Amino acid sequence: MTWRIGVDAGGTFTDVCLFDDSAGRVVVRKVLSTPDDPSRGIALGIEEAIARTGAEDAEAMARLPVRATPGPSAGVVGAQEVARLAGFDALVSFDMGGTSTHVALLPAGAPADPVTPAGPDIHSVRAGGGSLASVGSDGALQVGPDSADPGPACYGSGTAGPTVTDAHLVLGTLNPDTMLGGRLQLRQDFSAAAIGALAGQLGVDVPAAAQAIVAAVTVPVAAAIRAISAQRGQRLGDHTLVAFGGSGPLHAARLARELGIARILVPRHPGILGAIGQLLTEPRADFSAAGPMDFGADALPVIAEAFGLLRHRAAMWFSREKIPAAARRITRRVDMRYAGQEWSVSVPVPDGAVTAATLDALAAAFAAACRHTHGVIAGGGKPQFVAFHVEAVGLLPRPGFQPRAEAGADAAAARTGSRAVWLPEAGGWVICPVYDRDRLDAGNSFMGPAIVEQMDTTTLILPGMTARVEPYLSLVLDADA
Repeated sequence: MTWRIGVDAGGTFTDVCLFDDSAGRVVVRKVLSTPDDPSRGIALGIEEAIARTGAEDAEAMARLPVRATPGPSAGVVGAQEVARLAGFDALVSFDMGGTSTHVALLPAGAPADPVTPAGPDIHSVRAGGGSLASVGSDGALQVGPDSADPGPACYGSGTAGPTVTDAHLVLGTLNPDTMLGGRLQLRQDFSAAAIGALAGQLGVDVPAAAQAIVAAVTVPVAAAIRAISAQRGQRLGDHTLVAFGGSGPLHAARLARELGIARILVPRHPGILGAIGQLLTEPRADFSAAGPMDFGADALPVIAEAFGLLRHRAAMWFSREKIPAAARRITRRVDMRYAGQEWSVSVPVPDGAVTAATLDALAAAFAAACRHTHGVIAGGGKPQFVAFHVEAVGLLPRPGFQPRAEAGADAAAARTGSRAVWLPEAGGWVICPVYDRDRLDAGNSFMGPAIVEQMDTTTLILPGMTARVEPYLSLVLDADA
């Protein structure tokens, strides 16, 4: 078997994903982060994940290279992949963790790798499960931007003030006994005390105060998504909301209703999707050399020499990474500007020898890029080269996820019981069925209100929504028309 390891170290939790290329098996693990030394949490997560594989070569696996890509970017890659498998294209990526939320708008046909220059913008909001709630000097409720350190009140950490996670525990949407598969016990009494103190300040009862916290943390996220859609001229109702991160599936249903989005996709491992996305991102490295120099034939030998040196550095990187020759791809770009300007634009350099024809192609590409980016071309301006770039990419096989055979609509085998959950959509406390995500199978379907629990997150399904499991085991939530 051939294992790959992806890691996403966040402010609250560190996520690890192991993928077996030969069998398509996925092993995931989530542990508390160690902010004083993140490597301790990463090492613990990898060690526990490897132990869960039962592999005889565990010692050798511990020495495997780990794929590292910026967490928000990797999450978007994972979101696009699970949506592609489920048959959805135009997406809103919604990644809510413990301290922050990252959102991106991905129109139909968007690049599958947001690490590239053509990738989508990822907007971040300081809102998450650990966001602190307080009453301001004006008597109004405020949630965030500060987060609990070292964690919510329910962690028994002595945090001064309630958090969004505490609110969910009081409302019954979170189970105090199932966090991290039961490895992290939550103190519901601590949450109740923290929310109770806030409720007294606001002059409302405890459920109303907790629900106000949950509603308030959605506001800045919805505002960020609306701003992106306005900038891109996209209609949100045409998109599917892909909800992930440890807190995303808890808030997705209400966020979707706020935005007028009718469909939500919750991946099989939403709390680990950033780590999974690491394994879907091609290894790459960028090598650069600075200019500047004036545009013209005199620059040709200097350009050729710069790219020659950068290609050599790329070849050495390919060798160190043990990427086979057939899997190596190199692309060239150059940063250009008009003389006297501070900003520059990046344009691709055609393959082959650097000749006068290359200069003609760069001049045309530079003018087009200036018109697209800034709306104008500096008439009579003299272009300059600012920097040269060679990007090395390893075209390695992507992990292949296999669909499950249809198991029928009946989800009774996955139901573990029920509990009271406070839902304003239902008028107060309501008994909700609870399902075990690990026992849900392809084709299973059920109505909201309902709760779906798993090791890395909890999904809230509101009244008027239908949940179904698609063949790759993502959960699809559809609002009634």
